[in-house]
Parts: sequence; structure tokens; C-alpha cells
Amino acid sequence: MEELISSVLFQQKRATFGQRKIMVMPSSRFLAVLLATGLQVLICCTQSFAQISAMVPKVTTRAVVIGVSNYPNIPKLRFAHRDAEAFAEYLRTPAGGNTPSENIRLLTNEKATYPQIISALSWLIAESSEGDLAIIYFSGHGDVETQITKEGYLLAYDVYKNNYAAGGALSIHSLQRAITNLSQEKQVQILLIADACRSGNMAGSETNGSKTTALALATQFDKEIKILSCGAEEVSHEGEDWGGGHSVFSYYLLKGLRGLADVDEDRRVNLREIERFLEDSVRRATINLDRRQTPATYGSKDRVIAKVDPTTLAALRQNNQAKQAETSANIASKSPEIGVMGSDSIVLGLYHDFEEALRTGHLLQPEKGAAYSIYLQIKDHPAMRPYKNLMRNDLAASLQEEVQKAIKDYLSADPREMRRRWGLDDTRYRLYPEYLQKAAELLGADHFSYPSLKAREFYFSGLNIRLQGERSKSLAEKDSLFSLAKSFQEKTLALDSTASFAYNELGLLARRTQQYEQSVAYFNQAVRFSPTWVVPWANLCGSYSELNQQVLAEQCGLKGIALDSTYALTHYNLGFVYFSLDQQEKSAHHFQQTIFYNPNYGDAYVNLGLYHFKKGDYAAAEKIWEEYRKRNPNDKEIYQNLGEAAFKLGKTSEAEAHFLKAISLDAQFKMPFFSQGELYLSKNDLPQSAKWFSEYIKLNPEDPMGYYYLAVAQSPTATEALSTLEMAFKKGFSDLERLKNEARLAGMRKLPAYKKLLKQYFPDKS
Repeated sequence: MEELISSVLFQQKRATFGQRKIMVMPSSRFLAVLLATGLQVLICCTQSFAQISAMVPKVTTRAVVIGVSNYPNIPKLRFAHRDAEAFAEYLRTPAGGNTPSENIRLLTNEKATYPQIISALSWLIAESSEGDLAIIYFSGHGDVETQITKEGYLLAYDVYKNNYAAGGALSIHSLQRAITNLSQEKQVQILLIADACRSGNMAGSETNGSKTTALALATQFDKEIKILSCGAEEVSHEGEDWGGGHSVFSYYLLKGLRGLADVDEDRRVNLREIERFLEDSVRRATINLDRRQTPATYGSKDRVIAKVDPTTLAALRQNNQAKQAETSANIASKSPEIGVMGSDSIVLGLYHDFEEALRTGHLLQPEKGAAYSIYLQIKDHPAMRPYKNLMRNDLAASLQEEVQKAIKDYLSADPREMRRRWGLDDTRYRLYPEYLQKAAELLGADHFSYPSLKAREFYFSGLNIRLQGERSKSLAEKDSLFSLAKSFQEKTLALDSTASFAYNELGLLARRTQQYEQSVAYFNQAVRFSPTWVVPWANLCGSYSELNQQVLAEQCGLKGIALDSTYALTHYNLGFVYFSLDQQEKSAHHFQQTIFYNPNYGDAYVNLGLYHFKKGDYAAAEKIWEEYRKRNPNDKEIYQNLGEAAFKLGKTSEAEAHFLKAISLDAQFKMPFFSQGELYLSKNDLPQSAKWFSEYIKLNPEDPMGYYYLAVAQSPTATEALSTLEMAFKKGFSDLERLKNEARLAGMRKLPAYKKLLKQYFPDKS
């Protein structure tokens, strides 16, 4: 191999720069540096190579180079993607071994999603053979989310700040599995470079997640040569001073590996030389900064990590001015040439159809023209052998992309994602279990991401079953489906015990079966593994409220608001808590906030209207309930509420229209019959009132108030009214004050039969 460092000279002047936090990757950063510095660094090898010459003959080099600056959900970096581009370009030069472009997978910014990183690592594993050199370079953020598992992660472009374990982040454990596969099972030499010690307000900031990740890399890769950008307590700086825009570490690393670190001029750079060069150069460059930076190395100090290219070194020595290592390296086209296919234009056409199907998302269904169907059709064709692994990995990545986005959106409480779930809409999730099953089959049970894929497959299977249960109108079917859904979430946790979204789903299932104490336990587990995810905090607020533990409910709700004040469910649950505590102003505020952040959250309209109704502001209640009706025109209960508000406002015709509409939607709905009876009683139309109260009693024969008001409506016929009143007493009516003040019963109260009836049922008060 040739030396790994590209030309980027340092200008002795200060300019604006940023800081990159040393996220927990002393070892990985160090390895990343190794990769960037020389293709000759041997990491995780099963054999011992003392000199670079031992690895030169017929060594094929392949590299996965990753750089993420423009994170959409966590603090951005400035030049991590340029560091990766410079490293990839370096690999293509004589100093970097003239690595062919087709042997480099460069993923930067939006291309560096978790599924694409997994796909690239899968390609690296599949294509590498004994004696080859596999390089993994990562420049970006590294962090841990909690101190519970102390699992470090390299953060992909699509990571969400509240839940690294759920996806969008490559765990150090998974990376180690990939490296072990390469080094121990395939006897491949490994170079790992990880520049992940960056600054920023990350999820793990309070628990020093950067340091923890660095230590995790150092510990888990203890048999490898590593070069880290700085110590565990330090920050990796970046800025325009270094090559026009790079990290100070990568800038000097590439210079050192290209020959400036070769102090004994034997045209080889060993680990001791690069360590000294980096310590001197980087420490000197950061001496005037608030936080000095000192790279660290691990491994045999005599290990040769780069071979010096004389021409490249001469160019370096001739230039004392910084040369910007800005490149736009792109992965070479993966499409096979017609010449490779020979005369088999049909296979070539199918391959292009495969690429188009991936581009348009036509992956499995319908089968005709689907990427998976085309893959099965041509994967074993002789002309496709060089591209089979590439097709397989691209298909597996595409099958995961949409699924990963759904999980990410859920963990960010994206309003669109939440509306789908609250609307019991499983159309987006229906194919996900099959997507994940096929992806797992394509990669194989020995693949490092296989457990994660199966865990998500079980999760979405359980989610779909739970949503089906929510839609069912049969209680027996609901219970059966909820039980089955629970079993799938338990399978998820058997494969991934940190899957907070599975714990949250189990909490929801427990709520559906009124097992509120169990739901609290599950939601607390979700919070344990994703302490900054707002959804389980909101759910805890609701479950504690159901248990009448309103103080705890309030605490969880306020925690949720502190994490994400825009999440409607937290406001709704808090509104309900304050309603229960009779803190009506606070209750109304949170119901208003619920509607502000989610105008389609119907129950908030109902409860906010009830708040105004109880205050006697019937016009405000009517207005709010009318907004709800526009969104839910087939909800019988809103017509009942609107009828009550109109009745209070003296609009009896409108009130009756609302009551009749409610009855038309559900002839078994009891309350509008009662309200109609009251309405006609207010008009002194006693026959019509008696008719409606009679209908109400048929639907609700145990309600004493129905009999009481029917007796009032029957008052002109004393005998009939007394008989009905006796039924009211039998059913539990005891409001003698109301009975005494009802003017329509004045004549009946003079009858001996009435007095006898009162004495019979209320001997102490008659």
C-alpha cells in the first residue's frame, strides 16, 4: 500500500474556526485517523505485520468513507464531509495507493443515512477476501444517549436526537461485529479511522456522552492500531485555518502520512512517528485556543502505517502555503456497461429496470416490475455475478429507508406521523414487516444488522395488529388482537432490550386493557432508554392520571412540555389532569394549546367547550363545539353538546335540530331523548315532553331522573303521574327539594295518595 495522507498545508495564521467535540471515540477517532493517514495501517488483523511490504503483494483495498456535517436534527458540523471527501480523494492518488473509485464507497451528509451506511459495510464484507485491506473512515458526531447501557454510537445523517438506539446511529457494538466478521472470519486487514469528538449540545452532553463513546471505541477495538483526534476530555477543532476548511486533526494527519512525519527518512511512517508529528503539529496549532487538542494513538509503535511516495513528499516540501484539499469525489457509476453484458441486452435492460424500481420505491408490491422480483430474476445470471452483492445491498438498504424514516418521525413526535397513528391508519406500515423480513433474508442471519432488522420486523408486526384491534368493534376480537400484538413486542425486546419504541407500544397495549400500573412500568422503561423522547412522558402523564396519581401525572406532563412544548398530547393530558384537580384555568390553557398545535385533536375541543359551558359562557362553548363538528360531522355526541348550548341560549329550534341529528346518527343514543323531553317541557308542551321521556326510559330504564321528569310531564293526569313517580322512588330518586319546588306537581302534592307515597319511601322526611 501507498501512504494515506493527502496534501493540505497549514498557514500560520488564525481564522474563524469551530470546535468539534471529541465524542467518545478516542480509539475510533484514532483508527479513523489511521485510515486517513495510510492505507498501510493494519487494524484488527489476525496476523501480525511488522512491515508494509508484507501486505503489498496482491492486496486489494476497499474503503467505506463517511462524513456528516449537515445533521438536520442535532448540532451541525462545518467540515466533516470535506474531511471525508479529502480522504476519499487521497485514496485515489499514488500516495494513497491508487485505490480505484469503484473500491470506495463515499457517503456524505444526506447520503450517509443509517441504511446506506449498513449497505456500504455489507458491501465491504461481501467483497473482501483474505489478505485484502478494508478501510472504514468516519467523520462526524459520536455520542451516547444515556448512561444506562453506556453504548456508544457513530451518528448517521438521519439520527434523531432523542433515541440513538432506535436507528440513525451505528452502535460501536454493531461496528465491532462487522470488523470481527472481516478480520477473524475472512482474515481481512482493517483500518478504522473515526474523527467523532465534536462539540455540540447532544443528548449525552449531561452524562459526558462524548467521552463515553470515545472510551467505548478504545475498549472494544483493543487489538487494533488506532489514532484518535484528541483525548477523551478534549474537543476536535475545525476551521478555515486548516486547508481552507478541515479539522486540524485530519489536516495534519494527511500531511504526516504523506511523508512529513517520516523523520528517519526511511520512506515509511510508523505509529510512533505519526504520533509525535500529530502531537507536535496539532498541539502547536491549538495552543492558543480555549481547549488544546492532543491526538492519541494506540497499538505497536513500530507498526508501519504508510509508505512515502517521493513525488508527493517533494510537492509537500516545495509548498509552504496551505493547499485546500477540496474535492467533489463521487462514487463511480455502479451500472454495468453494455460491453460487460455482451449481447445480452435483456439482462442489461432488467438491471436498469431494477435501478429505476429502487429510485421510485417500487420494492415489493405489486410484484411485476418490483425491484425484489427483478433481483430474483437476474441475480444468478453469469453477466450479473460482479454486481450481485451490489444489487443485494442496495435493495436491502432501500427496503429499510422508509421504515427508518417512520421510526425517526415517531421518535421526533412528527405531527404527521402521530396523526397516522392516532387515526389508526396502518396503510403506511402494512408492508414494513415484509420489507424488513426481506432485508434480513438478503443480508443473512450472520450479518451484523440482522438482529436489529428482525427486532423492527416484530415491532411493526405488533403495531399493525394493535391498530387492527383499535379499529375492531368486537371486544373479544380486540382482546385477542391486543394479546397477539403484545407477544410481538416482547419478541422485539428479546432481540433489542433497549428498544424504547417497543416499551412504549407495550405501555399503550396495557392502557387499552385498563392495566394502568403495568402501563406505567412500560412507559418508564421507554423513558429509561430514551429520556428525551416526549411521547412516553405524555403517556405517563395519562396513565398516572388514570390511577388518580395527579401529582405524578402533572410532573410527567410538565417534563414532556419542557422537552417539546409543541407536542399536542402532552398538553391534552395535562389539561385533563388540571380538570380533575378543578384547576379550570390551567385546564383550559392546555386544551387551547392542544388545539393550537394539533387543530384536529377533537377531544380538546369537546373539553374546552365544556369548560366554557360550566362557566356559563354558552356562546363560547357553542363556537368551539361547532369547530369540532366541522371536523367530525358524524359524531353524535357533538350534536348533543351543540343542542345543549343552543338550548341554554334560548335557540330551541336549533337545539331540537341538533338533538334530532344525534338520534338520526344513533337511535340508541340516550341523551338526546332526555334533552328533547326537557326542551318540550320548557315549552310547556307536556304531551310531547311525555313522549320523549317515555322513549328515554325505554333506552335507560334504570335512571330515576327519567321517571321523575316523565311524572312531571304527566302531571295533568294525577293517577298516571303518581304511578310514574313511585317508579322514580323505586329506582333511587331522593331529591325531595326538587320535588317540593316543581310547580307542575303542586296539585298532586295535595292528594292523600301522594302523602302516603312519600311516607312509604321517606318515612323520616314525610
